[in-house]
Amino acid sequence: MTDINQNVGKTPVGLDGMSDGLEKILESTSIITQQPQVNSGVASKQEIETVVMDIIAAKKLSPTQENFNKILASVCHLAQEGATSPKYAENRKVEMYGVSLKVGELRNSCKKVGVTVRKLARGLQNEIITVAKRHNIEGNLSKSYKMENPNYNRQDLIWASDFQTFNENPAMPESVKIWLLENYRSRFKPNSKINYRNLDAQED
Repeated sequence: MTDINQNVGKTPVGLDGMSDGLEKILESTSIITQQPQVNSGVASKQEIETVVMDIIAAKKLSPTQENFNKILASVCHLAQEGATSPKYAENRKVEMYGVSLKVGELRNSCKKVGVTVRKLARGLQNEIITVAKRHNIEGNLSKSYKMENPNYNRQDLIWASDFQTFNENPAMPESVKIWLLENYRSRFKPNSKINYRNLDAQED
């Protein structure tokens, strides 16, 4: 039988009695490395590279870094112009980067890899902005943005794209960031979790 008086004068078992006990327990365990979160709605580095390399192969180009850069710039250009929408003409093409790339060719390679053009664009948000700034290409939501923000700054318009929603790039104007979030919430339930699959299905 346990002696009920054996803990008399001692600190009761509980938080008050821990002292450095927690640290000792932790020291005896292995450190768990936190795994990076994977967002299924954003193309991974591997998916992006595979799409670009597939386009290079389909066009029978040499798999060089120069050709990779040309195709990537073309992909970014088309995405900013509106290729993320299935309504965008498949024969629309860009040729200013030393290669010719049609929207249909981009979509075919994306389909092979198992990503949508919009998912690819989310993975290339910052690269697309670099291309858009160079050629002053407005985003696919720029018309709506201008209507709701008559005193807009022209540089805001390159950020006004659906795939830029939730972009954490500090260079994005705060006014555009807020507007994109409000635009998203106006089309979906308030306070709903970000669901890229539903977003793609309803926007496409």
